[in-house]
Amino acid sequence: MALPVVDQAGAALDWLTQRKDQLLAAAHAHVDECVAQSVDRAYQEAAALAEQVEGLIHANGDLAAELLADLQHQNDAIAGTLDALKAELYGHQDMYGYRYKLLNQLHHQRVAFEQAVEAAWITWTQSRDLSLSTAVANADTGLSGFEGLLGAKFAEWDAAAASARADLGDQIGAKADALRVAVDESARLFNEKQAYKRHYIAGLDDYEKKERLTAKVDLEDQLFAEALSALWAGFGEAADGMVAWLTEELVREGEHFAEEQDAAGEGLGDALAEQLDRLGYALGDIGDAFFEAKASEVERLMATLYGYGYEEYQEGYEPVFQHQPEVVEKPVIIVDHRHDHVDDHHDHHDDHHDDHHSVSTYYSSESTYYAPVPAPVVVHKPHVPENVYHEPITGKYIEKPEVHGEVFYGEDPYTQNIGKVSEYSDTYHSDYSEHHTSSHHSDHSSYYSDSDSYYPDEPVY
Repeated sequence: MALPVVDQAGAALDWLTQRKDQLLAAAHAHVDECVAQSVDRAYQEAAALAEQVEGLIHANGDLAAELLADLQHQNDAIAGTLDALKAELYGHQDMYGYRYKLLNQLHHQRVAFEQAVEAAWITWTQSRDLSLSTAVANADTGLSGFEGLLGAKFAEWDAAAASARADLGDQIGAKADALRVAVDESARLFNEKQAYKRHYIAGLDDYEKKERLTAKVDLEDQLFAEALSALWAGFGEAADGMVAWLTEELVREGEHFAEEQDAAGEGLGDALAEQLDRLGYALGDIGDAFFEAKASEVERLMATLYGYGYEEYQEGYEPVFQHQPEVVEKPVIIVDHRHDHVDDHHDHHDDHHDDHHSVSTYYSSESTYYAPVPAPVVVHKPHVPENVYHEPITGKYIEKPEVHGEVFYGEDPYTQNIGKVSEYSDTYHSDYSEHHTSSHHSDHSSYYSDSDSYYPDEPVY
């Protein structure tokens, strides 16, 4: 039987179908929006890291170039000082001709430059490691922020899906309530109509007609009840199907959303990893170039040092100076005591002669040093007993005996401690005695000829 409420139920179901399609379309649009936001955020994070990596590459390249320029300048400065250093220290030699002071200075230059090279390398490697750690930290921060965004978007999606399901359920409940009101009103009207029919049948006298009309009314009641039952069953089944369909579509949309978000996360991870690899490769190339450049500077310095004889350097070498003994003859000074007043050991001379001394000086042919002869002074020569020791170096006696006057030449910075003359002095005295036969001349000759040759502490040039 055709009832207006049935048409109303169909209209309600059609409206609910449109509503569920709208809710699904809104959910799909929300997923697309979330995916677009995630992809844009991933692009921003990758672009930010790429910009940071570019800056770190340039910064480390500039630092390596600056450090290398400093090393080159220092190397040039060392090379510029070596000529002056060689001119200053080249003459310092030991017995083997080993230029120890120059070579030590060269070694100090090498050690200082190698320390500077090592310091520059440490500075650059620290900057490199800091750049890598900074880039990795920024990548982790960007990835963590992106994962936080994905979590927020997933939460938004779950809320949107639940809202769509709830909206459809609310709409189904509202349509069901409206349909229930319509069904109740339709049932009331139908029942009133059927009651009227039954009242009319009850007033009929024809039993057969009455029985026939009563059966018809009962059939109408049955059909109406069946129609209402079918209406509710169909509405409920259709509503439940809509909810199930929408739920299934939302689940499928959620899976698609998760796949899109995972793809965006993987894309961001790959982009960040690519930038980190780019930074690592670039820093590796800069480091290799800087390493080779600093090694070339060390080789250039070593070539310069070898040009100044650095190959002769010996680690831990201590120079030992050995001086060749050199005989320096003391000049033979002959004092002429003519006209002097002499003591008991010398002859007397005439008083009318001038009171002065005649001095003759002879230098051995082997002597390489000529000491100046000081002005004569008058001192008293002590009488030395046999048991008193006389020092040949200082020319002094241990004890002061009774003094008798005699003239001889005193000590001088150039002639003191020079020692006695060599055998050439004896020859000279023998020749000189032929011209000066006085006995005191021979005494002085024997006085100067008893000593040994003297060897100075340092060579005299």
